[in-house]
Amino acid sequence: MTEMTQNMLEKARERVARAKSELDAAVAAGEGTSSIRATLDLAIEEMDRLEDQVAVEARESAAAAQDAVRADAEAMAAEASAEIRAIVDRVLTISKPEVDVPAERAVDLLLAQQKAQAEDSAIRAHRHKVGELRDRLERLQSERTAIGQRRAAGDERPDDAARVHLLATDAEALEDLIARVEAEAPVRDELVTKALREWERGWNNAVKEARIHALALTCQRLELALMAAATAHRDAGGIRRMDPRLAAWVR
Repeated sequence: MTEMTQNMLEKARERVARAKSELDAAVAAGEGTSSIRATLDLAIEEMDRLEDQVAVEARESAAAAQDAVRADAEAMAAEASAEIRAIVDRVLTISKPEVDVPAERAVDLLLAQQKAQAEDSAIRAHRHKVGELRDRLERLQSERTAIGQRRAAGDERPDDAARVHLLATDAEALEDLIARVEAEAPVRDELVTKALREWERGWNNAVKEARIHALALTCQRLELALMAAATAHRDAGGIRRMDPRLAAWVR
């Protein structure tokens, strides 16, 4: 409410009071009251208008004051919340442990795997070669059998003897070649197999040890963070409401 509005209201009330006094005097003297009543009505109307205006201004002023208080209260609450968050952040901040799995173990394992794979490839290639030779031998034998069946059926040809002799010679040579190739068959070196198993075991152990070490450090740092949080909880005045399990961590 402004000072000007208040002054106007006071003057309006004075006019109403004065008009009422004049009306009382006129009534007592038996004089005419029409003019006085009109003046009184106008004065009352003006006073009511000013009182309504004062009431509106008072509500607006109260609302503005409440908004100002609310703003100050929110600022205070935000400051207190920030302080508490800082405490929580401080006790919850833990550094992650470095994780370092030795690459040398992986190098040894990969080299052993490559050597074993090379041996496996050689074995597969040899088996494929023997298979091709046996297929060739089977075709020679099939052709020789077909010639014999044809001749038995009465279909004899001048070059049959030479062809059969050639097929027999080739088959014999092929059988000898197959025998020699099979004798040279590569086998998995047991030392390579043993080394591969050892390097696999070494690699798995290295990964396991690194995992255990990293998690152990994590547990230690979490323990320190829990101790700090429990101590901060006590210092904040929460010791009476503290869970007994949490109280054990207070330092």
